[in-house]
Amino acid sequence: SFGHFHAKKYNIASGFKDNDLKQQRIGFSQTRLSVTKLNRIIVEALVEKGVPAVSISPCGLWKTTERSISSAFIQPINDLLKAGFIPVMHGDAVIDTSIGCTILSGDTIIKALAENLSPKRVIFLTDTDGIYDRPPHNLDASLLRYIRVTKDGKIADEIETSQLAHDVTGGVQIKIASAADIVSKFNIPVHIVKIGSAAAWKILDMGELGDSDIATTVVLTKPVTKK
Repeated sequence: SFGHFHAKKYNIASGFKDNDLKQQRIGFSQTRLSVTKLNRIIVEALVEKGVPAVSISPCGLWKTTERSISSAFIQPINDLLKAGFIPVMHGDAVIDTSIGCTILSGDTIIKALAENLSPKRVIFLTDTDGIYDRPPHNLDASLLRYIRVTKDGKIADEIETSQLAHDVTGGVQIKIASAADIVSKFNIPVHIVKIGSAAAWKILDMGELGDSDIATTVVLTKPVTKK
């Protein structure tokens, strides 16, 4: 939730408003202070463990138009990877050429990175075991071991989602949509696992999950044709 509370309070995702521009600029700055603080915590933890992590912020390098990415500065990320470093990015407040500013979510950023860098896999680390067929606080919620996506990006499974009141980036629904795009458009497998779980360590270490691992994998399937 780093950054979400400030972004929500100042309505950063909807762009600058002439009647409240001064306060929104402060809100933009506070949002960035929050997300970069979290990024620093993560980078420091990685470096302490011997990982050559380097922070990169989208603000100033990436731009959006009508909240969609219009300029993605990928070259610095490529340069760092080739030099042996691990770039660490984050969702951010960015300049939008049509509405002044907006929030560029990590779920949107990973789609652009997948398209341009062609990774072997994409892994989402979350606070639940994966994606459930309905919000996991429901007693009858069931973990979806697989989410089937057709080639045109449609999700074949019924999923009921919810969103926290302070979430300004679309919550789980946007995460699922991003995963579906990555799988259908770029044919890159996507895994959604709980941070710190056995499944998370396994996919990070070995690059694959077995049928007994507790997680959600987004897979490509053929569209169903009704006769």
